[in-house]
Amino acid sequence: MSIVMQDLKGGLAVVRSVQVAVVVFLVFATGVELAAEALSEGILSEGLPDLPFGSIWLSFVLVSWVVPLFTTFLLALFMIEIAAIGGDRVAGKEARMHLVFRGRVAWSLFLACVFSLLIVMLLTWLLSAFQGVIGWSLLGDAMRQGNGNGDMAGTLSTIRTVGAVNQLLVLIAVAFGVSRYALIPLIVRHRDVSFGEAWTIQNHGFDNSHGNVRNRFFRVFLALLVLDGLFALAVAQVTSIDLISILLVYPMGILLIIVVPTGILTHMVRSQPRSDDGAATT
Repeated sequence: MSIVMQDLKGGLAVVRSVQVAVVVFLVFATGVELAAEALSEGILSEGLPDLPFGSIWLSFVLVSWVVPLFTTFLLALFMIEIAAIGGDRVAGKEARMHLVFRGRVAWSLFLACVFSLLIVMLLTWLLSAFQGVIGWSLLGDAMRQGNGNGDMAGTLSTIRTVGAVNQLLVLIAVAFGVSRYALIPLIVRHRDVSFGEAWTIQNHGFDNSHGNVRNRFFRVFLALLVLDGLFALAVAQVTSIDLISILLVYPMGILLIIVVPTGILTHMVRSQPRSDDGAATT
């Protein structure tokens, strides 16, 4: 557990070193998320009438996948560059906040998003099939017992338990899919290599004496996902005012899902010695 805490501490140090930029990023990202949500609501309500066929299916794809993935890609690309400046400052370098976007990093991030999405979709499908067999059987038994004994509280408790387990399994699937490729764009950014070279470095060029780096990030990212879910649930139970929920849930979600993980990934990549000269990454 100590090495995981070191990863978290190093990532937070990167974030703190660029805290002004992070605050600006949170405001910008919240605006982007709200605009994307408004766009999605507009697509769902108005549809795509100009298309002769398939407008309902295309609307669903745009709202469920294209818009969220594009906004996540855009925000992650911004945050990679901000965290790179933070990594330089943590290393003692004088680095001004000057964002220079690199096509190679954007391409590797796009590929990482696609591959991670494929893994998440596959795992989600397998979980759905498993829960369809196990979950509904448990719910059916609970409802039959509840109807026979009049114990509706027990039935509702079983339903909530199954739902909570389902949400946790989905978060595990997301964390696993993301952690398999999340290091690659950061390796490309900090070592100036191609996607294929970054893949090789991730698998063979990292020091795994303290555990596989991807597995370490998986544990940290899963904890952040769970924390974000619990925070959103707590806010929903405390207040029903939409404005307050937006001002609390959106920035906190962006902080936990994009900002802190990017800082941790930056720390992980930069703290790894180079295999060629043994020096720290720059």
